[in-house]
Amino acid sequence: MLCDVVTGYTREPSIILEWFVAFLFLETGLISVFKHLNAPRDKKSQYDIAFASLFINVSARWVFVLLGDFYASSPSRSDLYLGIGGIIQVLGCIMFAAFIERKERFGIKWFFTACFAIFMGIVIVSLFFDFALSRVLLFLSYMIFAFFFTIFYFRLGEKSTLEPGSTRATIRTYACFLAFGLGHGLTSGIVSDLFDPAVRLVGDAIILCSVPGMCLFIARMPPFIEIDWHDKLESLFIMHPSGICIYNHYFNKPAVELHESLVTSVITSVRVLLEKITDQGGISVIKKDQNTIIIFPGRHIFCVLICKEDIEAGRFLVKKMTDRIENVFSPILDQWDGEMAVFEPIDLMRAEIFHDVSRRETK
Repeated sequence: MLCDVVTGYTREPSIILEWFVAFLFLETGLISVFKHLNAPRDKKSQYDIAFASLFINVSARWVFVLLGDFYASSPSRSDLYLGIGGIIQVLGCIMFAAFIERKERFGIKWFFTACFAIFMGIVIVSLFFDFALSRVLLFLSYMIFAFFFTIFYFRLGEKSTLEPGSTRATIRTYACFLAFGLGHGLTSGIVSDLFDPAVRLVGDAIILCSVPGMCLFIARMPPFIEIDWHDKLESLFIMHPSGICIYNHYFNKPAVELHESLVTSVITSVRVLLEKITDQGGISVIKKDQNTIIIFPGRHIFCVLICKEDIEAGRFLVKKMTDRIENVFSPILDQWDGEMAVFEPIDLMRAEIFHDVSRRETK
């Protein structure tokens, strides 16, 4: 005899929808795992593992909720399954926060990881004395996680946004995570007890609608190593085909002296390669002294970007910078007489295109 914790007309639809939820979240987590495994060694990131652990954890938690609410043979067995599901939920919060806080700082170091670890200890203790209290604590831990994830996600979006229009895509994807949070809240035992059981079905439907957007986020997101593109920039040079440097900028001012020899050799190398690059066209990449030099030739100038690593963001930005300068300064460059003052506006263009990532100058 099954213990029908969830009964009535919502039972069968809820079972079907929630098994779909568990399966789809497992699939999304596996996509993130394989994305990480298939990435080149220098492109792997712990963010991939963080999202993989989050989605796989959600899937496992849902399996135990299904066992507790629909398949338990007794009330005590139901409480056991739901308790395990609750522990898995908090464990997932700990794992995700730990992976993220190894790289990101949100106020006090490891603050959210410590919060979820404390919650997990309290939840485990409360399961032995007051199951209703443990459900309240689990709901509260979920709300804290939603707050943490919101801060992290928009920081992630800010870092990865190269074009202003891509902010809309960031918000659209967040709407999917927000819908999942809403649906998750509606399916919780606390909400189900307060309102009509049909609310749980609504929550299940909202979650199912949100999964495709989150799956696309994982599948289409560029390697997470690209997200910190601003930390990998070293120097920018705009050079005339004659070999004269008409503009230079150091993104990391304290490192300028350390890189003087590199810069000198780079400019010398670029002067030698100008003629060849002009014939080849397109972006050229040179690896030198553990740095990557990205060169993009325009009709009148060459844009040279020195990075710590070969990143796709660098290629995009160097092309955009070249195109902008060509559009603005073409009439001047056609008949340039060697006057350098005319190129002063380039600094404003650089600040806009590179999102003024020279923040380290003021530290």
